[in-house]
Amino acid sequence: MWDVMSTPDIPHFLKMKRVKHEQIQSTVTHYLKRRHFMDAEVSGKRECGATQQLSEVALHGSVNCNGNTENVLVYSSISGDATACDQQFTRLKHFVLDAVEPYQGELRGLLFPMFVHVYLELLCNGHKTPAHKFHDRHVSLLKEDDSHKTLIRALRKMDTKLDVANSQDVGNFRDNKFSISLTEASLSYLMRHLKMEDNMIMLQIFNQFFHVEVKHKELSNMEHTDTPKVEDDHATKQSSTTPVSSDVSMSTLTQSIQKVRDGPPCMSSICVYTFLNAYQGLCSTCVSPDGESLAAGFEDSTVSLWSLTPGHIHSEAGDGDPSRIALAADLLNVEADKAALRASCDLETLTLRGHAGAVYKTCFTPDSTYLLSCSEDTTVRLWDVRTHTNRVCYQGHNYPVWDIDASATAGYFASSSQDRTAKLWCTERTYPLRSFIGHTFDVDCVKFHPNGNYLATGSGDKTVRLWSIQSGRTVRLFQGHRGSVMSLAFSPDGKLLASAGEDRRIRVWDLSTGHLYKELRGHSDAVYSLCFSRNSSLLASGGLDSCIWVWDVGKTVDKDNPESSASPELLSAFPTKSVSVIYLHFSKHNVLQAAGTNL
Repeated sequence: MWDVMSTPDIPHFLKMKRVKHEQIQSTVTHYLKRRHFMDAEVSGKRECGATQQLSEVALHGSVNCNGNTENVLVYSSISGDATACDQQFTRLKHFVLDAVEPYQGELRGLLFPMFVHVYLELLCNGHKTPAHKFHDRHVSLLKEDDSHKTLIRALRKMDTKLDVANSQDVGNFRDNKFSISLTEASLSYLMRHLKMEDNMIMLQIFNQFFHVEVKHKELSNMEHTDTPKVEDDHATKQSSTTPVSSDVSMSTLTQSIQKVRDGPPCMSSICVYTFLNAYQGLCSTCVSPDGESLAAGFEDSTVSLWSLTPGHIHSEAGDGDPSRIALAADLLNVEADKAALRASCDLETLTLRGHAGAVYKTCFTPDSTYLLSCSEDTTVRLWDVRTHTNRVCYQGHNYPVWDIDASATAGYFASSSQDRTAKLWCTERTYPLRSFIGHTFDVDCVKFHPNGNYLATGSGDKTVRLWSIQSGRTVRLFQGHRGSVMSLAFSPDGKLLASAGEDRRIRVWDLSTGHLYKELRGHSDAVYSLCFSRNSSLLASGGLDSCIWVWDVGKTVDKDNPESSASPELLSAFPTKSVSVIYLHFSKHNVLQAAGTNL
Protein backbone atom coordinates (compact mmCIF):
# COMPACT_ATOMS: atom_id res chain seq x y z
CA MET A 1 0.00 0.00 0.00
CA TRP A 2 2.73 2.48 0.91
CA ASP A 3 4.81 1.73 -2.20
CA VAL A 4 1.87 2.23 -4.57
CA MET A 5 0.81 5.57 -3.11
CA SER A 6 4.31 6.93 -2.90
CA THR A 7 5.13 6.20 -6.54
CA PRO A 8 5.12 9.53 -8.48
CA ASP A 9 3.31 10.13 -11.73
CA ILE A 10 6.15 9.61 -14.23
CA PRO A 11 4.60 11.39 -17.27
CA HIS A 12 3.59 14.37 -15.14
CA PHE A 13 7.12 14.60 -13.69
CA LEU A 14 8.70 14.60 -17.16
CA LYS A 15 6.29 17.28 -18.31
CA MET A 16 7.20 19.53 -15.36
CA LYS A 17 10.87 18.96 -16.06
CA ARG A 18 10.44 19.94 -19.72
CA VAL A 19 8.52 23.10 -18.82
CA LYS A 20 11.22 24.11 -16.32
CA HIS A 21 13.92 23.56 -18.95
CA GLU A 22 12.05 25.74 -21.42
CA GLN A 23 11.69 28.51 -18.84
CA ILE A 24 15.44 28.47 -18.17
CA GLN A 25 16.21 28.49 -21.89
CA SER A 26 13.84 31.43 -22.42
CA THR A 27 15.43 33.40 -19.59
CA VAL A 28 18.95 32.82 -20.92
CA THR A 29 17.90 33.77 -24.45
CA HIS A 30 16.27 36.98 -23.24
CA TYR A 31 19.40 37.91 -21.26
CA LEU A 32 21.70 37.32 -24.24
CA LYS A 33 19.49 39.43 -26.52
CA ARG A 34 19.61 42.31 -24.06
CA ARG A 35 23.41 42.08 -24.14
CA HIS A 36 23.45 42.52 -27.96
CA PHE A 37 24.93 39.14 -28.82
CA MET A 38 24.83 37.71 -32.35
CA ASP A 39 21.96 35.49 -33.44
CA ALA A 40 24.24 32.49 -33.52
CA GLU A 41 25.19 33.09 -29.87
CA VAL A 42 21.58 33.74 -28.81
CA SER A 43 20.29 30.58 -30.38
CA GLY A 44 22.60 28.62 -28.10
CA LYS A 45 22.67 25.01 -29.16
CA ARG A 46 19.23 24.72 -30.76
CA GLU A 47 20.72 23.40 -33.96
CA CYS A 48 23.12 21.03 -32.25
CA GLY A 49 21.86 18.23 -34.50
CA ALA A 50 23.04 20.00 -37.65
CA THR A 51 26.38 19.02 -39.10
CA GLN A 52 29.07 21.16 -40.70
CA GLN A 53 31.91 20.25 -42.99
CA LEU A 54 35.45 20.43 -41.62
CA SER A 55 36.53 22.76 -44.43
CA GLU A 56 33.71 25.19 -43.57
CA VAL A 57 34.76 25.22 -39.92
CA ALA A 58 38.37 25.97 -40.88
CA LEU A 59 37.31 28.70 -43.31
CA HIS A 60 35.02 30.34 -40.75
CA GLY A 61 37.79 30.35 -38.14
CA SER A 62 40.32 31.78 -40.57
CA VAL A 63 37.97 34.61 -41.56
CA ASN A 64 37.32 35.51 -37.94
CA CYS A 65 41.04 35.51 -37.10
CA ASN A 66 42.21 37.51 -40.10
CA GLY A 67 39.22 39.77 -40.71
CA ASN A 68 38.45 41.08 -37.25
CA THR A 69 39.00 40.44 -33.56
CA GLU A 70 35.94 39.93 -31.39
CA ASN A 71 36.00 40.30 -27.67
CA VAL A 72 34.54 37.04 -26.47
CA LEU A 73 34.87 37.78 -22.77
CA VAL A 74 31.49 38.03 -21.06
CA TYR A 75 31.15 39.91 -17.78
CA SER A 76 28.40 40.60 -15.35
CA SER A 77 26.22 43.69 -15.61
CA ILE A 78 28.00 47.03 -15.53
CA SER A 79 28.44 48.51 -12.06
CA GLY A 80 26.62 51.72 -11.31
CA ASP A 81 29.25 53.14 -8.96
CA ALA A 82 29.43 56.80 -9.99
CA THR A 83 32.83 57.46 -8.41
CA ALA A 84 34.40 54.39 -10.01
CA CYS A 85 33.00 55.32 -13.43
CA ASP A 86 34.43 58.83 -13.19
CA GLN A 87 37.84 57.68 -11.94
CA GLN A 88 38.24 54.97 -14.57
CA PHE A 89 37.19 57.22 -17.45
CA THR A 90 39.61 59.90 -16.22
CA ARG A 91 42.43 57.34 -16.22
CA LEU A 92 41.49 56.23 -19.73
CA LYS A 93 41.36 59.83 -20.96
CA HIS A 94 44.84 60.61 -19.62
CA PHE A 95 46.14 57.30 -20.95
CA VAL A 96 44.97 58.14 -24.49
CA LEU A 97 45.98 61.80 -24.47
CA ASP A 98 49.43 61.04 -23.03
CA ALA A 99 50.13 58.22 -25.49
CA VAL A 100 52.77 58.67 -28.16
CA GLU A 101 52.07 58.49 -31.87
CA PRO A 102 50.73 56.48 -33.62
CA TYR A 103 48.78 55.16 -30.61
CA GLN A 104 47.24 58.51 -29.70
CA GLY A 105 45.82 59.12 -33.17
CA GLU A 106 44.14 55.71 -33.31
CA LEU A 107 42.86 55.55 -29.73
CA ARG A 108 41.51 59.11 -29.60
CA GLY A 109 38.38 57.93 -31.42
CA LEU A 110 37.49 55.80 -28.37
CA LEU A 111 36.90 58.74 -26.07
CA PHE A 112 33.60 60.02 -27.50
CA PRO A 113 31.68 56.68 -27.56
CA MET A 114 33.15 55.72 -24.19
CA PHE A 115 32.06 59.10 -22.76
CA VAL A 116 28.50 58.61 -24.08
CA HIS A 117 28.14 55.06 -22.73
CA VAL A 118 29.49 55.96 -19.28
CA TYR A 119 27.09 58.91 -19.09
CA LEU A 120 24.13 56.74 -20.13
CA GLU A 121 25.07 54.01 -17.65
CA LEU A 122 25.08 56.57 -14.84
CA LEU A 123 21.62 57.83 -15.85
CA CYS A 124 20.20 54.32 -16.22
CA ASN A 125 21.45 53.44 -12.73
CA GLY A 126 19.72 56.46 -11.19
CA HIS A 127 22.77 58.71 -10.68
CA LYS A 128 21.38 61.91 -12.15
CA THR A 129 23.57 64.45 -10.32
CA PRO A 130 26.86 62.50 -10.72
CA ALA A 131 26.00 61.98 -14.39
CA HIS A 132 25.56 65.70 -15.01
CA LYS A 133 28.77 66.46 -13.12
CA PHE A 134 30.55 63.85 -15.22
CA HIS A 135 29.15 65.46 -18.39
CA ASP A 136 30.25 68.97 -17.41
CA ARG A 137 33.69 67.78 -16.31
CA HIS A 138 34.64 65.95 -19.51
CA VAL A 139 32.53 67.49 -22.29
CA SER A 140 35.16 70.15 -22.99
CA LEU A 141 37.31 67.43 -24.51
CA LEU A 142 34.67 66.76 -27.19
CA LYS A 143 33.65 70.31 -28.11
CA GLU A 144 35.98 70.32 -31.10
CA ASP A 145 34.11 67.36 -32.62
CA ASP A 146 31.44 69.02 -34.82
CA SER A 147 29.98 65.72 -36.04
CA HIS A 148 28.51 64.85 -32.66
CA LYS A 149 27.33 68.22 -31.37
CA THR A 150 23.65 67.28 -31.74
CA LEU A 151 24.05 64.11 -29.71
CA ILE A 152 26.11 65.89 -27.02
CA ARG A 153 23.41 68.55 -26.58
CA ALA A 154 20.73 65.84 -26.37
CA LEU A 155 22.66 64.02 -23.65
CA ARG A 156 22.72 67.02 -21.31
CA LYS A 157 18.92 67.34 -21.43
CA MET A 158 18.35 63.80 -20.17
CA ASP A 159 17.60 63.18 -16.51
CA THR A 160 16.18 59.67 -16.17
CA LYS A 161 16.28 56.22 -17.74
CA LEU A 162 12.94 56.98 -19.41
CA ASP A 163 14.48 59.92 -21.26
CA VAL A 164 17.18 57.60 -22.57
CA ALA A 165 14.59 55.12 -23.81
CA ASN A 166 12.50 57.82 -25.54
CA SER A 167 15.40 59.33 -27.51
CA GLN A 168 15.73 57.78 -30.94
CA ASP A 169 19.26 59.04 -31.58
CA VAL A 170 20.53 57.76 -28.26
CA GLY A 171 18.68 54.48 -28.72
CA ASN A 172 20.27 53.89 -32.12
CA PHE A 173 23.70 54.78 -30.73
CA ARG A 174 23.30 52.36 -27.85
CA ASP A 175 21.71 49.50 -29.77
CA ASN A 176 24.43 49.38 -32.44
CA LYS A 177 28.00 48.56 -31.54
CA PHE A 178 30.48 51.31 -32.30
CA SER A 179 32.90 50.13 -34.98
CA ILE A 180 36.52 51.21 -34.76
CA SER A 181 39.63 50.18 -36.68
CA LEU A 182 42.87 49.62 -34.76
CA THR A 183 46.20 48.08 -35.56
CA GLU A 184 47.29 45.03 -33.61
CA ALA A 185 49.86 47.10 -31.72
CA SER A 186 47.29 49.76 -30.72
CA LEU A 187 44.76 47.13 -29.61
CA SER A 188 47.38 45.33 -27.54
CA TYR A 189 48.49 48.68 -26.06
CA LEU A 190 44.89 49.49 -25.07
CA MET A 191 44.12 46.06 -23.61
CA ARG A 192 47.23 46.18 -21.43
CA HIS A 193 45.93 49.37 -19.85
CA LEU A 194 42.39 48.04 -19.35
CA LYS A 195 43.61 44.86 -17.71
CA MET A 196 46.57 46.22 -15.75
CA GLU A 197 44.68 48.52 -13.35
CA ASP A 198 41.21 48.52 -11.84
CA ASN A 199 39.42 49.40 -15.09
CA MET A 200 36.71 46.75 -15.04
CA ILE A 201 33.87 49.15 -15.96
CA MET A 202 35.76 50.48 -19.00
CA LEU A 203 36.57 46.91 -20.02
CA GLN A 204 32.90 45.88 -19.75
CA ILE A 205 31.74 48.83 -21.85
CA PHE A 206 34.44 48.12 -24.43
CA ASN A 207 33.32 44.49 -24.56
CA GLN A 208 29.60 45.19 -24.95
CA PHE A 209 29.40 48.31 -27.10
CA PHE A 210 32.48 48.23 -29.35
CA HIS A 211 33.31 46.24 -32.46
CA VAL A 212 37.03 46.28 -33.28
CA GLU A 213 38.41 45.65 -36.73
CA VAL A 214 42.10 44.88 -36.67
CA LYS A 215 44.15 46.48 -39.44
CA HIS A 216 47.21 44.61 -40.60
CA LYS A 217 50.26 46.55 -41.72
CA GLU A 218 50.72 46.45 -45.46
CA LEU A 219 53.63 47.43 -47.57
CA SER A 220 53.33 50.80 -49.18
CA ASN A 221 51.94 50.76 -52.72
CA MET A 222 54.54 53.31 -53.71
CA GLU A 223 57.20 50.70 -53.23
CA HIS A 224 55.53 48.40 -55.80
CA THR A 225 53.93 50.71 -58.35
CA ASP A 226 56.57 53.40 -58.62
CA THR A 227 59.68 51.22 -58.48
CA PRO A 228 61.64 51.55 -61.74
CA LYS A 229 62.99 48.50 -63.42
CA VAL A 230 66.52 49.82 -63.42
CA GLU A 231 68.44 48.54 -60.40
CA ASP A 232 70.45 51.74 -59.96
CA ASP A 233 67.29 53.85 -59.72
CA HIS A 234 65.82 51.40 -57.22
CA ALA A 235 68.91 51.69 -55.03
CA THR A 236 68.79 55.49 -55.23
CA LYS A 237 65.14 55.58 -54.18
CA GLN A 238 65.72 53.13 -51.35
CA SER A 239 68.56 55.22 -49.99
CA SER A 240 66.43 58.39 -50.18
CA THR A 241 63.49 56.89 -48.29
CA THR A 242 65.59 55.34 -45.54
CA PRO A 243 66.35 58.64 -43.71
CA VAL A 244 62.63 59.48 -43.62
CA SER A 245 61.80 56.19 -41.93
CA SER A 246 64.74 56.65 -39.59
CA ASP A 247 63.55 60.15 -38.64
CA VAL A 248 60.06 58.84 -37.84
CA SER A 249 61.47 56.07 -35.65
CA MET A 250 63.77 58.49 -33.87
CA SER A 251 60.88 60.89 -33.24
CA THR A 252 58.78 58.09 -31.77
CA LEU A 253 61.68 56.96 -29.60
CA THR A 254 62.24 60.51 -28.36
CA GLN A 255 58.57 60.84 -27.43
CA SER A 256 58.66 57.52 -25.57
CA ILE A 257 61.75 58.51 -23.59
CA GLN A 258 60.16 61.83 -22.66
CA LYS A 259 56.96 60.07 -21.51
CA VAL A 260 59.00 57.78 -19.28
CA ARG A 261 60.84 60.74 -17.76
CA ASP A 262 57.64 62.69 -17.20
CA GLY A 263 55.72 59.67 -15.92
CA PRO A 264 55.36 58.52 -12.32
CA PRO A 265 58.60 57.44 -10.61
CA CYS A 266 59.44 53.79 -10.13
CA MET A 267 58.54 52.21 -6.82
CA SER A 268 61.39 51.18 -4.54
CA SER A 269 61.87 47.88 -2.81
CA ILE A 270 61.25 48.05 0.93
CA CYS A 271 63.26 46.39 3.69
CA VAL A 272 61.69 46.53 7.17
CA TYR A 273 63.62 45.77 10.36
CA THR A 274 61.20 44.75 13.13
CA PHE A 275 62.30 44.69 16.77
CA LEU A 276 60.65 41.81 18.61
CA ASN A 277 60.49 41.47 22.39
CA ALA A 278 61.91 44.96 22.86
CA TYR A 279 61.13 44.97 26.56
CA GLN A 280 63.73 47.69 27.14
CA GLY A 281 61.49 50.17 25.28
CA LEU A 282 62.72 51.10 21.79
CA CYS A 283 62.98 54.88 21.32
CA SER A 284 64.91 55.26 18.07
CA THR A 285 66.88 53.40 15.43
CA CYS A 286 69.10 54.20 12.45
CA VAL A 287 71.19 52.51 9.76
CA SER A 288 74.75 53.59 9.02
CA PRO A 289 75.37 55.33 5.66
CA ASP A 290 77.58 52.44 4.51
CA GLY A 291 74.73 50.00 5.28
CA GLU A 292 76.83 47.78 7.56
CA SER A 293 75.45 48.59 11.02
CA LEU A 294 72.11 49.15 12.74
CA ALA A 295 71.92 51.16 15.98
CA ALA A 296 69.02 51.56 18.39
CA GLY A 297 68.42 53.56 21.55
CA PHE A 298 66.33 52.23 24.44
CA GLU A 299 64.59 53.55 27.53
CA ASP A 300 66.97 51.61 29.81
CA SER A 301 69.73 54.12 28.85
CA THR A 302 71.56 51.68 26.54
CA VAL A 303 72.54 51.82 22.87
CA SER A 304 72.66 48.53 20.93
CA LEU A 305 74.51 47.75 17.71
CA TRP A 306 73.84 45.02 15.14
CA SER A 307 75.86 44.06 12.08
CA LEU A 308 73.88 43.99 8.79
CA THR A 309 76.66 42.06 7.06
CA PRO A 310 77.50 38.37 7.54
CA GLY A 311 79.54 37.73 10.66
CA HIS A 312 79.70 39.10 14.16
CA ILE A 313 80.58 42.56 15.42
CA HIS A 314 84.28 42.92 16.08
CA SER A 315 85.75 45.61 18.30
CA GLU A 316 89.23 46.83 17.51
CA ALA A 317 91.69 47.48 20.29
CA GLY A 318 91.85 51.17 21.11
CA ASP A 319 94.35 53.41 22.84
CA GLY A 320 92.39 53.13 26.03
CA ASP A 321 89.01 52.02 27.29
CA PRO A 322 87.47 54.59 29.64
CA SER A 323 85.07 51.95 30.97
CA ARG A 324 87.94 49.86 32.35
CA ILE A 325 90.34 50.74 35.18
CA ALA A 326 93.91 49.67 34.43
CA LEU A 327 95.75 47.90 37.30
CA ALA A 328 99.36 46.80 37.61
CA ALA A 329 98.28 43.18 37.94
CA ASP A 330 96.81 43.30 34.43
CA LEU A 331 100.34 43.41 32.99
CA LEU A 332 101.21 39.96 34.40
CA ASN A 333 99.24 38.08 31.75
CA VAL A 334 98.83 40.45 28.82
CA GLU A 335 98.40 37.77 26.13
CA ALA A 336 95.62 35.99 28.06
CA ASP A 337 93.80 39.27 28.54
CA LYS A 338 94.04 40.05 24.84
CA ALA A 339 92.63 36.64 23.90
CA ALA A 340 89.76 37.03 26.36
CA LEU A 341 89.06 40.52 25.03
CA ARG A 342 88.93 39.25 21.43
CA ALA A 343 86.54 36.45 22.41
CA SER A 344 84.23 38.85 24.25
CA CYS A 345 84.17 41.33 21.36
CA ASP A 346 82.98 38.95 18.63
CA LEU A 347 79.25 39.17 19.38
CA GLU A 348 76.01 39.34 17.42
CA THR A 349 74.81 42.31 19.46
CA LEU A 350 76.92 44.92 21.16
CA THR A 351 75.57 47.11 23.97
CA LEU A 352 77.00 50.58 24.66
CA ARG A 353 76.48 51.98 28.13
CA GLY A 354 77.18 55.50 29.33
CA HIS A 355 73.91 57.46 29.44
CA ALA A 356 71.97 57.92 32.67
CA GLY A 357 68.53 58.18 31.05
CA ALA A 358 66.47 57.03 28.10
CA VAL A 359 68.25 57.34 24.73
CA TYR A 360 65.83 59.24 22.50
CA LYS A 361 67.82 59.39 19.25
CA THR A 362 70.84 57.81 17.57
CA CYS A 363 72.57 59.07 14.44
CA PHE A 364 75.67 58.00 12.47
CA THR A 365 78.11 60.53 11.06
CA PRO A 366 78.27 60.66 7.23
CA ASP A 367 81.49 58.62 7.12
CA SER A 368 79.99 55.91 9.43
CA THR A 369 82.99 56.28 11.74
CA TYR A 370 81.14 57.65 14.78
CA LEU A 371 77.72 57.27 16.35
CA LEU A 372 75.90 60.12 18.12
CA SER A 373 73.27 59.57 20.80
CA CYS A 374 71.16 61.97 22.85
CA SER A 375 69.42 61.21 26.10
CA GLU A 376 67.09 62.22 28.85
CA ASP A 377 70.20 62.99 30.96
CA THR A 378 70.60 66.25 28.92
CA THR A 379 73.82 65.04 27.23
CA VAL A 380 74.96 64.01 23.77
CA ARG A 381 77.60 61.29 23.46
CA LEU A 382 79.99 60.42 20.64
CA TRP A 383 80.82 56.71 20.20
CA ASP A 384 83.69 55.24 18.18
CA VAL A 385 82.23 52.58 15.87
CA ARG A 386 85.57 50.76 15.49
CA THR A 387 86.40 50.36 19.17
CA HIS A 388 82.81 50.77 20.46
CA THR A 389 83.89 53.14 23.18
CA ASN A 390 82.58 56.54 24.26
CA ARG A 391 84.85 59.31 23.03
CA VAL A 392 83.15 62.55 24.09
CA CYS A 393 80.26 63.67 26.29
CA TYR A 394 78.71 66.99 25.19
CA GLN A 395 76.88 69.07 27.78
CA GLY A 396 75.00 72.29 27.10
CA HIS A 397 71.26 71.65 27.33
CA ASN A 398 69.34 72.07 30.57
CA TYR A 399 66.57 69.58 29.82
CA PRO A 400 66.25 66.25 27.93
CA VAL A 401 67.59 66.23 24.37
CA TRP A 402 64.95 64.96 21.92
CA ASP A 403 66.74 64.83 18.58
CA ILE A 404 70.13 65.09 16.86
CA ASP A 405 71.29 65.25 13.24
CA ALA A 406 74.75 65.13 11.66
CA SER A 407 75.68 67.60 8.95
CA ALA A 408 77.09 66.64 5.55
CA THR A 409 79.91 68.98 6.50
CA ALA A 410 82.27 66.76 8.45
CA GLY A 411 82.51 67.41 12.17
CA TYR A 412 79.25 69.33 12.78
CA PHE A 413 75.97 68.19 14.29
CA ALA A 414 72.86 69.78 15.82
CA SER A 415 70.61 68.92 18.75
CA SER A 416 67.13 69.94 19.91
CA SER A 417 65.83 69.90 23.44
CA GLN A 418 62.95 70.41 25.81
CA ASP A 419 64.60 73.69 26.83
CA ARG A 420 63.05 75.22 23.62
CA THR A 421 66.41 75.64 21.90
CA ALA A 422 68.45 73.97 19.19
CA LYS A 423 72.24 73.99 19.34
CA LEU A 424 75.06 73.62 16.83
CA TRP A 425 78.07 71.53 17.86
CA CYS A 426 81.48 70.55 16.56
CA THR A 427 82.87 67.12 17.42
CA GLU A 428 86.17 68.73 18.45
CA ARG A 429 84.54 71.04 21.05
CA THR A 430 82.60 69.98 24.14
CA TYR A 431 80.54 73.18 24.19
CA PRO A 432 77.91 74.39 21.66
CA LEU A 433 79.04 76.76 18.93
CA ARG A 434 75.66 78.44 18.51
CA SER A 435 72.16 78.38 20.03
CA PHE A 436 68.99 78.87 17.98
CA ILE A 437 66.32 80.51 20.14
CA GLY A 438 62.82 81.40 18.97
CA HIS A 439 60.41 78.53 19.57
CA THR A 440 57.89 78.88 22.41
CA PHE A 441 57.68 75.17 23.19
CA ASP A 442 59.83 72.02 23.01
CA VAL A 443 61.98 71.68 19.89
CA ASP A 444 61.08 68.11 18.95
CA CYS A 445 63.08 67.58 15.75
CA VAL A 446 66.06 69.05 13.90
CA LYS A 447 67.40 68.51 10.36
CA PHE A 448 70.32 69.92 8.33
CA HIS A 449 69.83 71.27 4.81
CA PRO A 450 71.81 69.26 2.19
CA ASN A 451 74.19 72.18 1.60
CA GLY A 452 74.94 72.46 5.33
CA ASN A 453 74.20 76.20 5.49
CA TYR A 454 70.70 75.98 7.00
CA LEU A 455 69.03 74.13 9.84
CA ALA A 456 65.31 73.28 10.16
CA THR A 457 63.56 72.75 13.48
CA GLY A 458 60.07 71.53 14.35
CA SER A 459 58.41 72.34 17.63
CA GLY A 460 55.48 71.70 19.90
CA ASP A 461 54.34 75.26 19.12
CA LYS A 462 53.09 73.85 15.75
CA THR A 463 55.64 75.76 13.67
CA VAL A 464 58.69 74.92 11.57
CA ARG A 465 61.63 77.32 11.43
CA LEU A 466 64.53 77.50 9.00
CA TRP A 467 67.70 78.96 10.50
CA SER A 468 70.88 80.33 8.96
CA ILE A 469 73.94 78.57 10.32
CA GLN A 470 76.11 81.63 9.74
CA SER A 471 73.94 84.25 11.43
CA GLY A 472 71.80 82.11 13.73
CA ARG A 473 68.64 83.92 12.63
CA THR A 474 65.32 82.64 11.35
CA VAL A 475 65.09 82.97 7.55
CA ARG A 476 61.77 81.09 7.10
CA LEU A 477 58.79 80.52 9.37
CA PHE A 478 56.29 77.85 8.27
CA GLN A 479 52.90 77.81 9.98
CA GLY A 480 49.86 75.64 9.40
CA HIS A 481 50.21 72.46 11.46
CA ARG A 482 47.52 71.69 14.03
CA GLY A 483 49.76 69.67 16.34
CA SER A 484 53.36 69.16 17.36
CA VAL A 485 55.82 68.70 14.51
CA MET A 486 57.63 65.41 15.09
CA SER A 487 59.55 64.80 11.85
CA LEU A 488 61.36 66.77 9.14
CA ALA A 489 62.98 65.87 5.80
CA PHE A 490 64.78 67.90 3.12
CA SER A 491 64.71 66.83 -0.51
CA PRO A 492 68.24 65.97 -1.74
CA ASP A 493 68.04 68.76 -4.33
CA GLY A 494 67.47 71.23 -1.48
CA LYS A 495 64.26 72.74 -2.89
CA LEU A 496 61.60 71.21 -0.63
CA LEU A 497 61.09 70.63 3.08
CA ALA A 498 58.56 68.10 4.38
CA SER A 499 57.14 68.25 7.92
CA ALA A 500 54.67 66.03 9.77
CA GLY A 501 53.53 65.23 13.28
CA GLU A 502 50.55 64.68 15.48
CA ASP A 503 47.99 66.26 13.13
CA ARG A 504 48.42 63.30 10.68
CA ARG A 505 49.06 65.66 7.75
CA ILE A 506 52.29 65.94 5.78
CA ARG A 507 53.08 69.45 4.60
CA VAL A 508 55.64 70.01 1.85
CA TRP A 509 57.09 73.52 1.74
CA ASP A 510 58.75 75.37 -1.13
CA LEU A 511 61.93 76.83 0.34
CA SER A 512 62.41 79.41 -2.40
CA THR A 513 59.05 81.12 -1.76
CA GLY A 514 58.35 80.00 1.80
CA HIS A 515 54.83 78.88 0.80
CA LEU A 516 53.03 75.57 1.13
CA TYR A 517 53.73 73.39 -1.91
CA LYS A 518 51.54 70.36 -1.12
CA GLU A 519 49.54 68.88 1.71
CA LEU A 520 49.43 65.08 1.78
CA ARG A 521 46.64 63.37 3.70
CA GLY A 522 46.00 59.69 4.35
CA HIS A 523 47.61 58.78 7.67
CA SER A 524 45.27 57.73 10.45
CA ASP A 525 47.70 58.39 13.33
CA ALA A 526 50.73 60.50 14.21
CA VAL A 527 53.60 60.57 11.67
CA TYR A 528 57.09 60.05 13.14
CA SER A 529 59.35 59.49 10.12
CA LEU A 530 59.85 61.10 6.70
CA CYS A 531 62.40 60.57 3.93
CA PHE A 532 62.90 61.69 0.32
CA SER A 533 64.28 59.41 -2.38
CA ARG A 534 67.67 60.09 -3.92
CA ASN A 535 66.19 61.93 -6.94
CA SER A 536 63.69 63.90 -4.80
CA SER A 537 60.71 62.41 -6.66
CA LEU A 538 59.35 60.15 -3.90
CA LEU A 539 58.50 60.87 -0.28
CA ALA A 540 58.08 58.04 2.21
CA SER A 541 56.28 58.46 5.53
CA GLY A 542 55.49 56.24 8.49
CA GLY A 543 54.10 56.43 11.99
CA LEU A 544 51.83 54.86 14.55
CA ASP A 545 49.26 53.69 11.96
CA SER A 546 51.56 50.71 11.16
CA CYS A 547 51.73 51.61 7.48
CA ILE A 548 54.41 52.90 5.10
CA TRP A 549 53.09 55.47 2.63
CA VAL A 550 54.91 56.41 -0.58
CA TRP A 551 53.98 59.69 -2.32
CA ASP A 552 54.77 61.12 -5.76
CA VAL A 553 55.75 64.64 -4.77
CA GLY A 554 56.16 65.91 -8.32
CA LYS A 555 52.74 64.78 -9.52
CA THR A 556 50.46 67.47 -10.87
CA VAL A 557 47.09 67.22 -9.14
CA ASP A 558 44.16 66.85 -11.53
CA LYS A 559 41.20 68.86 -10.31
CA ASP A 560 38.93 66.56 -12.29
CA ASN A 561 39.54 63.74 -9.82
CA PRO A 562 36.77 63.33 -7.22
CA GLU A 563 37.58 64.00 -3.61
CA SER A 564 38.90 61.02 -1.66
CA SER A 565 40.26 60.32 1.81
CA ALA A 566 43.85 60.08 0.52
CA SER A 567 45.69 62.65 -1.58
CA PRO A 568 46.04 61.88 -5.31
CA GLU A 569 49.82 62.02 -4.91
CA LEU A 570 49.69 58.68 -3.07
CA LEU A 571 51.50 56.00 -5.07
CA SER A 572 51.04 53.11 -2.70
CA ALA A 573 50.55 52.18 0.95
CA PHE A 574 52.26 49.18 2.52
CA PRO A 575 50.60 48.07 5.76
CA THR A 576 52.58 46.10 8.31
CA LYS A 577 51.17 43.66 10.83
CA SER A 578 51.54 45.91 13.88
CA VAL A 579 54.83 47.79 13.52
CA SER A 580 55.11 51.44 14.51
CA VAL A 581 57.41 52.90 11.83
CA ILE A 582 59.92 55.23 13.52
CA TYR A 583 62.71 55.19 10.91
CA LEU A 584 62.79 55.56 7.10
CA HIS A 585 65.78 55.97 4.80
CA PHE A 586 66.49 55.49 1.08
CA SER A 587 69.79 53.68 0.54
CA LYS A 588 72.20 54.48 -2.28
CA HIS A 589 70.65 51.61 -4.27
CA ASN A 590 67.16 53.17 -3.91
CA VAL A 591 66.01 50.59 -1.35
CA LEU A 592 63.65 52.02 1.25
CA GLN A 593 64.84 50.92 4.69
CA ALA A 594 62.31 51.04 7.53
CA ALA A 595 62.47 50.06 11.17
CA GLY A 596 60.12 49.88 14.13
CA THR A 597 58.81 47.76 16.95
CA ASN A 598 55.63 45.78 17.45
CA LEU A 599 52.88 47.75 19.14
